[in-house]
Amino acid sequence: MSGWTGQSAYKQLAGILAASEEDEFERKVLPLLRLFWPTLQQAPRKRVWDQRGIDLLVWVDQPPFPCVVQCKGFKVQELDADQMRQAVDSIHKFRDSGVTADTYLFVHNREGRNREFAEKTELHLRELVALGRVRCAELWIDKCS
Repeated sequence: MSGWTGQSAYKQLAGILAASEEDEFERKVLPLLRLFWPTLQQAPRKRVWDQRGIDLLVWVDQPPFPCVVQCKGFKVQELDADQMRQAVDSIHKFRDSGVTADTYLFVHNREGRNREFAEKTELHLRELVALGRVRCAELWIDKCS
């Protein structure tokens, strides 16, 4: 994928996502994630799935869900303790929900330069795997900036 990240189309797309916040980020990242999960859909805001730490999901009648996604369209440019708290709270909502999935993605709109944020988030994602909530949990960010 490193060849793709050097392309101007990638840089333009990364800029569009970085400029998107909150629900807008969620809507703009959805078509990109559908490249991997074509039936991924947006969960209704402030409803049952959102309260379980799920913004996007591939629906199936019997869990585990193939993919669930938590999107964070942060307003601030630099990630700090407040964004870390939001990330952990969302991951813990999913952890405590009883929902299971093959893949859990935590996707946000900021660059991957803050290694402390990434390491702490990944620690909580590994916990989801260790507890058997998911088979795979990943932090998706722009690691090339």
